[in-house]
Amino acid sequence: MAAFLTWLTKWQTGVTWVDADHREITAMLNRIVDVNRRAPTQDPATAGREVLVVLDALIERTRRHIHAEEAFLREVRPPGYDAHRCEHALQLAEFTDLRRALEEDGAPDLNPETLQAFKRWFFNHVIVEDRDYAEYRDDEPEAAPTAPSPDWAD
Repeated sequence: MAAFLTWLTKWQTGVTWVDADHREITAMLNRIVDVNRRAPTQDPATAGREVLVVLDALIERTRRHIHAEEAFLREVRPPGYDAHRCEHALQLAEFTDLRRALEEDGAPDLNPETLQAFKRWFFNHVIVEDRDYAEYRDDEPEAAPTAPSPDWAD
């Protein structure tokens, strides 16, 4: 079966650490779709745990990417920075709500609408908006900036 998402070089931002993060998030989205596809053939409790483990990893990886990205954006303060930060908070809240609902339902199934929402988020936010912000950086750091906590966590 074809991959849910296939990384394309045209999605690159030109910022090495951002592109590496995006490729890793692409792989994680593919992993969660693969786990979800196998769920109906497994014991529901086992499948549910596996979906939650992969979703937890996606949430944590996304959180780390957001922290680094916000440290990067704080340096350059591009237009739309505050709105972009709000989108980050909203996306993490949506992931957390999804995780909570899956755990409460005990249902391992991510419905097609949820999977398409992942894809829309990835394209709209990660590919389009992050690529737009990358042009504001003149000198690329070797690694992702680190931040003790994002502004929105205060």
